[in-house]
Amino acid sequence: QAIQTADVAALTTAQLSGLSTSNVAALTSGQVTSLGTSQIRALSTSQLNALDTGDVAALLTSQVQALTTAQISGVSTDALNALTTGQVQALTTAQVSALTNPQVASLNTAQVVALTTAQASALTTAQLNAMGTDQIQAIQTADVAALTTAQLSGLSTSNVAALTSGQVTSLDSSQVRALSASQLNALDTGDVAALLTS
Repeated sequence: QAIQTADVAALTTAQLSGLSTSNVAALTSGQVTSLGTSQIRALSTSQLNALDTGDVAALLTSQVQALTTAQISGVSTDALNALTTGQVQALTTAQVSALTNPQVASLNTAQVVALTTAQASALTTAQLNAMGTDQIQAIQTADVAALTTAQLSGLSTSNVAALTSGQVTSLDSSQVRALSASQLNALDTGDVAALLTS
């Protein structure tokens, strides 16, 4: 950490990619945020995972958006959990789609709430089904309403059962028609009643 922030910012991508994980871990948050987008893209997933949670949370949204899909899918769940809600909202739809199922399953409810409508629409059915009950219920109503019929028809019965009445009533007729009989039967009576009166 004796290296000055300006010196870190001046490192070439080759120099950065050659740093040991212990040296990357020694970088301060200020040094990490001084890196340009090309420098961020030069880091390996091992190097990114060497950053402490404080460094990850300090990343600029432009740095988060600069991460490649390969980098995103290789980030540890601990690093992913360190992202602030603002950083989560900065993720591109391609980055969201690149998240592995375990990564999606590790998202905390505040991060799920932070997902934009476009990001929610970019989730695959496998990613949606990787979510637990608390996560499903944390998806904003507007985001549920924007899910495609393919996404909805691919939901597991347990995740359909996890939907809140507010989420269920946000579905339009085409979305409801996309649900299978087993999915409809998974809804609790309150959800069915809300659906019939919506």
